[in-house]
Amino acid sequence: FMVLYLDPDAVLWMETAMDEYLFIEHPLMHTDDKSVIFGTGFYGLSYYLRLFVFPYPLGFYYGFDQISLVRLTDFQAVVSVLLILGLSIFGLRRLKRRSMLGLGILIMLICLSIFSNLVVQVSGIIAERFAYSSSLGYCITAGCGIQFLVNRVSKLKPLILGFSFLVMAVLAYGSIDRNADWKSYLSLAEHDAGTFKNSAVTHLYLAVHIQNKVLDTAIVNREKWIDQLIHEYQEVVRIHPDSKTTCRFVVLETNKFTGSDSLLNTYKILFEAGLQQDQPNDYLMYSDLLVANQNREGAIPILNSWIERKPEEKLAYQKAAENLLSLNKKDALETLVDTMEIVFPESDLPLIYRGNLAMMAGQPGLALRWFEKALKQNPDNSELYEFLFSQYIELRMPEKTAELKALVETAKTEDQ
Repeated sequence: FMVLYLDPDAVLWMETAMDEYLFIEHPLMHTDDKSVIFGTGFYGLSYYLRLFVFPYPLGFYYGFDQISLVRLTDFQAVVSVLLILGLSIFGLRRLKRRSMLGLGILIMLICLSIFSNLVVQVSGIIAERFAYSSSLGYCITAGCGIQFLVNRVSKLKPLILGFSFLVMAVLAYGSIDRNADWKSYLSLAEHDAGTFKNSAVTHLYLAVHIQNKVLDTAIVNREKWIDQLIHEYQEVVRIHPDSKTTCRFVVLETNKFTGSDSLLNTYKILFEAGLQQDQPNDYLMYSDLLVANQNREGAIPILNSWIERKPEEKLAYQKAAENLLSLNKKDALETLVDTMEIVFPESDLPLIYRGNLAMMAGQPGLALRWFEKALKQNPDNSELYEFLFSQYIELRMPEKTAELKALVETAKTEDQ
């Protein structure tokens, strides 16, 4: 509820990515592999500790794949486990001596463990807001560490304190400078998308914000914003190639803002990257765009891929046959028609293209006989009826025109 209250865009953000949004935000919820869950959990804990010591870069969202999933046997996980166990043992031993250092370490680790993904999975794998309570423990630990150094090496006290103040000044400046990024949703998303190049949700949020907020009012540099919109969606696809809904969203939604040339290029990038979808519209739109741009040769491989993925999709065969016929590719068309007869034995489509093949071979009589068979198979094909009717009139064949009329009238009566 808080997310929706703070930013209504979050609704579209989640609807846009749909089921894969859950993976992008909660990748650990999509695996039962304990090695990955615990390995990533310990790695996340060490990442928090790293941010305490060196808080750069910072981002409003980490997630997949800015924070990679690691197995418990991976190097990052092994080092993290050793570090966390070492700090835990050291903190407990110091706490027995009523040491503030031990208390600080344990406060830090206990508060972090709640959001470590070891107990429950949290959004983004890690998040800076989750480290807020544990920062008290870190401040105690850091203060005790400085005091320890001063007590042990009293001669270097000015140097130690001076360096400590310098570090605090640098961190204070970084905090103030970071505030500028939070000026607006756009400034924050633009900055973090440039810094967190592998955070899928960061790129997705920026794309959705540009589409729904920026382009509505953009007059100056509109083409620049459109290019960035497409780029951000493509970055989501690059990071998470299995995000089928996002891929589809890229190629369909960008058509609202771009001409056919730009959309064609977007399709080209997605298909070359092997990101074509199972939905027929993707293949249909891409092949139609290629045909519209006088590239029937390029459309044929796309349609063949569509047939391979969806061998029961009649429209794919029809589109492929149309292009082969236009390109006068007789052998390829004949092979396709042979396949159509096997896949669609009750359809009029292979019969129609048998007729077209006969026309290509200079056999109009044979072609008409194929077309007649096709019309008997599907009397509702009005275009084929009109074509045959006009041919019979031209050839002065009144008997055939009468038969044709009777065939169609009988079919209508049977339908009623």
